[in-house]
Amino acid sequence: MNFKQWLLSEEVYPNKNATVFHRTKNRENVENIFKSSFRTSGSGLYGDGLYTTFSLESQFNSYMNVYGDILIKFKVTDLDKYLIFQPNVAKYVFGKDNYTIEKQLQKLNINAEDVNINELTLNPFKWFNQKPQNTQTELPQNTQTELPKNTGISVYDKKLNTDKFSDKVAEEFYKKNPWITQKLHGIIYSSPMDGDCLVKYKPIENAITMIGYVNAPVQSSKEKISQLHNNTGWITSASVTNIKDSSKLKSNKSLQKYKDISQPIQDILFKAAKEGDLDLFKIYFSKVNSSDISMILGKLIYIAADNSKSEIVKYIFSQQDPKLLINLNDYQNSSFVVNALVKAAEKNDINMIKIILDGGHVKLKLEYIDFILKKTNNQSIVDYLNSYKV
Repeated sequence: MNFKQWLLSEEVYPNKNATVFHRTKNRENVENIFKSSFRTSGSGLYGDGLYTTFSLESQFNSYMNVYGDILIKFKVTDLDKYLIFQPNVAKYVFGKDNYTIEKQLQKLNINAEDVNINELTLNPFKWFNQKPQNTQTELPQNTQTELPKNTGISVYDKKLNTDKFSDKVAEEFYKKNPWITQKLHGIIYSSPMDGDCLVKYKPIENAITMIGYVNAPVQSSKEKISQLHNNTGWITSASVTNIKDSSKLKSNKSLQKYKDISQPIQDILFKAAKEGDLDLFKIYFSKVNSSDISMILGKLIYIAADNSKSEIVKYIFSQQDPKLLINLNDYQNSSFVVNALVKAAEKNDINMIKIILDGGHVKLKLEYIDFILKKTNNQSIVDYLNSYKV
């Protein structure tokens, strides 16, 4: 298929899908993705695959410069076919009753007998980076082979529950079980430098779709990064780059009820939220299916809060449709809402904070409140947030 026809408009995703990012050297590499499929380096700490991050910001860390100036955005589906080493993401995908590594393996139809954990059982000091005391550092080869292979899978979960990041656990698991590259779509883990990461195993092109690309060197300005974060500037067609023109549509033009939110409609809503154009925002907001628009509520709130457009945020929280706010506390939306509160705190905008929190639709963990408190010296905001804790 012609390259110009491959790129898709970005969609809003249900819970088991995600947006991820990857860097490459040049636009020719982008075109080659569609001409000759995805290519991998053939190696990596977690296996041969396509290495991506959930966070756009992490793609602008200085060390990313080696990977190239072209930033690609992908839609990844079927997250429940990944082994997820990040507990908060695993709970979001598998549910609170099935998020442990042991439960995930069951869901993924992987027999516990196939999981190699001998090293963790035999040498726990190595696992916790401690030196053994009065203990042999190596055990005889025949002793290792006599131990059962299915003892203590929960050791992985215990480690994940104590460590802030899961990259080391994921690396250890892959080293002991390299066969997972043949049985899973990939793995998800967190690292101190990149945040949440996703490695897509082969066939790479299975259940992953490119939805945009942009020339965005690591040294890009904060303004450009902010624009990309707000979903503007991405090239979603190799020949048509005037998607922004859709924001010039007459406000009285009739629109269909959208099954999903197309890129132009998102752009209109994001632009209206940024500029505080409440009339335009209301028109397009009301034309989109409630369950679909609920998936981008967090981002809309963040954009409005970042630009101090309280009327937009107030309008969102005034909606009475129960289907609309149902996903406000999910993994993706909640991160945007927390960042919206951070922005408001940095600007000493207590009115914005109250609009977001007073309705009771947002559920904040105590650690998030403490994080927001660090962003302000405004005593009124401090008192309000402390009262919210009680």
